[in-house]
Amino acid sequence: MSLEFNKIAAAVLTGGVIAMATGFVADLLIHEQHLEESVYKVAGVESSEAMAADSGPSFEPVLPLLASASVEEGEGIVKKCAACHSFEKGGANKVGPNLWGVVGANVAAHDGYSYSDALAGAPDETWTYEALNHFLADPKGYAPGTKMSFAGLKKVDERAAVIAYLRSLADSPLPLPSDEEISAVTQEAAAPAEGASEGAMETTAEGAAEGAMEAAGGSGILALLASADPEAGSKVARKCGACHSFEEGGPNKVGPNLYGVVGADIANHEGYSYSDALSSKEGTWDYETLAAFLTDPKAWAPGTKMSFAGVKKPEELANLIAYLRSLAAEPMPLPDKASLAPESSGEEPAMRKVKTEQELNQAALEDAKAKLATKAMLEQRAKLEMRFIATEKALEEEVQKQPPEIGERLALSCADCHDWDANGADLIGPNLFGLFGRKVASRESYDYSLCLMDLRDPRHIWTYWSFQGFVDFLARPEAYYENCDQQHPAVRSKEELLALTNFFRLQTDKPYRMD
Repeated sequence: MSLEFNKIAAAVLTGGVIAMATGFVADLLIHEQHLEESVYKVAGVESSEAMAADSGPSFEPVLPLLASASVEEGEGIVKKCAACHSFEKGGANKVGPNLWGVVGANVAAHDGYSYSDALAGAPDETWTYEALNHFLADPKGYAPGTKMSFAGLKKVDERAAVIAYLRSLADSPLPLPSDEEISAVTQEAAAPAEGASEGAMETTAEGAAEGAMEAAGGSGILALLASADPEAGSKVARKCGACHSFEEGGPNKVGPNLYGVVGADIANHEGYSYSDALSSKEGTWDYETLAAFLTDPKAWAPGTKMSFAGVKKPEELANLIAYLRSLAAEPMPLPDKASLAPESSGEEPAMRKVKTEQELNQAALEDAKAKLATKAMLEQRAKLEMRFIATEKALEEEVQKQPPEIGERLALSCADCHDWDANGADLIGPNLFGLFGRKVASRESYDYSLCLMDLRDPRHIWTYWSFQGFVDFLARPEAYYENCDQQHPAVRSKEELLALTNFFRLQTDKPYRMD
């Protein structure tokens, strides 16, 4: 073969490698986002929301947490509700009703307030602890059509704190739930879904248990225990205080007393009636077994009465186990360092030298791949940025054509949640003065949701409020970005979107431009 042919073949091969690497890197950089609901619905195709609705909502019960919930923490959380609700006795109705005495009161019963049909249609129901739990977790799911625009509190401990605070707003607060009530709601939450096939449940549980073991078990938890903080673990354990006692000789409650649990036989505490899920387990509560159980109780022991969702952070898990270990007259010994060290390979020095050279060659190859990938990544990012700038300039022209007066009228629907005066305060949402060109989630005085915090990451093409970002966000925030707390009626009309964008573009001392 000629030298010229070899050159051509090498060029084609190199081009193919670069194209393949570019595609791979692009897949890593740009992830397809799926909306929760399509703007344009296709007849005959069931939406993901409709399919999800068939399975029904699932909320972790709040009753076990109320006894130890912090009223002060709840008071801090409800500050974001103050723009729409008053809390003092005899306080005025605002966008929403006054909330004094709401716990235990009839739903939609506050004098002088006009409730939506979603709540007014249930006059005989009361705001029980669990009813409030479900409503605060997902207002629109609990009462479809409610006027309340709040997206909900996704963390059960935050809901417990808020309900504890609301409970305190009464001359005679509603009694805390009894052990029997807590036991009933936890057992109901732990019951498997009716109609699920036994084989499917076993397969799912087995896979989940293996995942939990792999994530928290093994030498990983053993290594973390060496530096774990029992005092920090005692704080983690506070959320367990409604169902368990920890002192020596303490009573069994919804769950068994946990003094001396580390190293004890599984399901052996005297006087406590365990579920079959735990009674059938053999072995002891060693460190690895506890880690697997506490990471995901329902996966490790399907059918357990314990409704706790699990401790997902490895450091918190290690601290909690360290605290449980301390609850004993003679705590179980920690694993020694020798047991955590990797076993010797037993290779001869010459063999180890060959292995080292192979590792160096592999490292050189990986370095070359990384450089190629970096080059492809930079080229891809440059293309995306050029496309972004071109689109932004074109959108700027369209925005400026729309009358800001129309946008101002549309903005009145935002006034309950936002201010846009130069020195205006943050309300339910942040102040919007000078929004365009400002870094996303950059007002230090406001506590942003995860969806906006994530967009501050420099890996994103836009990390400041551009025309494209604002229009996309207005169109459907809760579907366009994950974990977004903001909810409002989507602006579907292109002209209204652009007019509203132009109005907010002008709410600044120096309007945003692309030049």
